[in-house]
Amino acid sequence: MLVAIVAVILFILTIVWQNIQTKKFNRRWLRVSFGKKKDSLEDSLENIQDIARWYKLQEDFILPDEKVDDVTWNDLDMDRIFALMNHNTSSTGEQYMYKLLRQLKQDTEAWKQREEKICFFEREESIRLNVQMGLQALRKREIYYLIPEIVDTIEEKRLPFAKYSRVLLISLILLAVAAVVTGGNLYIVVLLGVNALVNLILYAVRKNEYEIYLQAVFAIVRIVKTAKLIEHEMGEIDESTRQALQELKLLSRMVDGLESAKQAYLTGDIVALLQDYLFGMLMWEFIVYDKVITELCGKKDAFMRVFSFVGETDTCIAIASFRRSLGEYCIPEWGGNVLSIKGLRHPLIDNAVKNDYVFTKNAIITGSNASGKSTFMKSVAVNIILAQTIHTCTAEEICLSDMGVMTSMAVRDDVAEGESYYIKEIRYLKRMIDRSSGERRFFFCVDEILRGTNTKERIAASLSILKYMSEKNCVMMVATHDTELAKLLDGEYENYHFGERFQDRDVQFDFKLRSGITETSNAILLLDVVGFPKEIVEQAEQQSVIC
Repeated sequence: MLVAIVAVILFILTIVWQNIQTKKFNRRWLRVSFGKKKDSLEDSLENIQDIARWYKLQEDFILPDEKVDDVTWNDLDMDRIFALMNHNTSSTGEQYMYKLLRQLKQDTEAWKQREEKICFFEREESIRLNVQMGLQALRKREIYYLIPEIVDTIEEKRLPFAKYSRVLLISLILLAVAAVVTGGNLYIVVLLGVNALVNLILYAVRKNEYEIYLQAVFAIVRIVKTAKLIEHEMGEIDESTRQALQELKLLSRMVDGLESAKQAYLTGDIVALLQDYLFGMLMWEFIVYDKVITELCGKKDAFMRVFSFVGETDTCIAIASFRRSLGEYCIPEWGGNVLSIKGLRHPLIDNAVKNDYVFTKNAIITGSNASGKSTFMKSVAVNIILAQTIHTCTAEEICLSDMGVMTSMAVRDDVAEGESYYIKEIRYLKRMIDRSSGERRFFFCVDEILRGTNTKERIAASLSILKYMSEKNCVMMVATHDTELAKLLDGEYENYHFGERFQDRDVQFDFKLRSGITETSNAILLLDVVGFPKEIVEQAEQQSVIC
C-alpha cells in the first residue's frame, strides 16, 4: 500500500516538474525569439487562406475608399510582407494583423492607442512574456481560424435535440434514484438500462457531427480567459472591453471541467475514454454545449470585442518584435498633402538600395528592363500601407497624408473569364478612375501602362488617361518604356528614371532614382547577355536602327 502511495506521489511530482520545465522552456524561447528576423515565411504562407478568413467575413462591410483590394494586395506581394511581419504568438493575432493591413482607416485616436501599446510591450519585457505565455493557448490550428465564422452564425449551431437531451438526463437520474429506493426493482433497472443505452447511442451517433463546434466552444472560452489574463497583466484596458468581459463571465464556468475531460480524452487515455462515455451517457456535453450557445447568441458583439482586443494585443507585440528585427525603420509623420520619403527600401529585399522621393506633382518613371522601376513603386505603395496600419516604415524618414492605395502592376489575362490582357488592364485602370472622383486622396501606381495594345493607340490612350488624372485629387506614379509619352507629359508630370551602365556587353544597375527621362534601353543587349544566338542579336540591332 505504501509503495502504491509513493508511486502515485512520484507520478504527480513528475507531471508537475515536466509542466514547470515546459513553461520555462516556452518563456525562454519567447524571450530569445523576440526581435529575431524570421528564417522562413512558409509557415505563414501555408496558412494564409485560414488567416484571411476573418477579413473575408468582414470585407463587404469595409468602405471601398478604405479597402486594400485584391488586385493591389497581390500586385504588392502583401502575403509575403504579412508573413515577414507575422511575429504573432496566436491565431487570433494573425487574423487581426491581416485584417489591419487590408483596411486603411483614418483613425488618429486608434493609431495613438496602438502606438502606446507597441511601445509598452517593447519596454515591459516581463509583462510581455506573461501575456505571450497566455496567448500560446490560442493555438495556430484550423478551429481557431474558424471562430469568427462560427460566432457569426452561432444561432444556426443550436442543437435541435437539446430539450430531449435534458429529458433523457432527468429520466436517467429519476430511474437511478427509483432503483435505489425500490431495492433494485427489475422493471426499473431494465428501464434504467434502456435509458442509459439510448443516451449512449444518441451520443455516439451525434458526437462526431458536433465535435468541431464543441472544440470551437472551448476555443471561445480560451480567448475570453486570455483576455482576462491580459487585463490582469496590463492593469488597465479600455472600458468597452471591460464591459464585454463582464458580459461573458459565465462562459468559462460552464465548460471548465468538461474541457479538461475532453482534452484528456483526445490523448487516448483509457480512463479518459471511459469518462468521456460517462459524460455521453449523461448527455452532459450536449447540455453544456447548448447552454454556451444560448449564452453566446445574445452576446456576439461582446465576444467579438474581446476577440479583437486579444488579437490587437498580440499584433502590438508582433509589431514591436518586427521593428526590432528590421534594425532600421521609422515611425511616419503626418502633414498636409505631403509625400516625402528619405532612405526608402523594400522590406522584402535584404541590403536594398535606398532612394529618396518628394512628391511635387504626379510622376512618370522611365528606364530599362530590370532597372528598378517596379520595385521602387512597390516600395512606395507598401510603405504608405504600413504607415497607416502598423506605423512602421522601411525608410529613414517618411512624411505623408492619409490616402488610399490602388495599383495595376501584375496584369494577367483570364482564360476562365475569357478576358484578354488588355481588357483586364483597362478594367484595373477604370477602378482607379472611379476612385479618383471620391473625397479621399489616393496613391495610384501603374506599371507599364496599357502595354497590352499597339504603340500608337497605347500612347494616345495613355496620354488621355494621365491628363485626366492630373486634374484629380491623387498621387499618380506610372512606369513606362514609352519615352515619347514621358516627353509629351513633361511639365504636367515630373519625370524620373532608373539607369544602367554598360561594360563588356554586360549591364550593371545601381537602382538609384534620378530626375529626367531615360536615354538608354537594354532589351536587345539582354538577348545577348542571356545567350541568344548571335544572328538573332545582330539582326535585332540592325532592325532597331531601321525602325
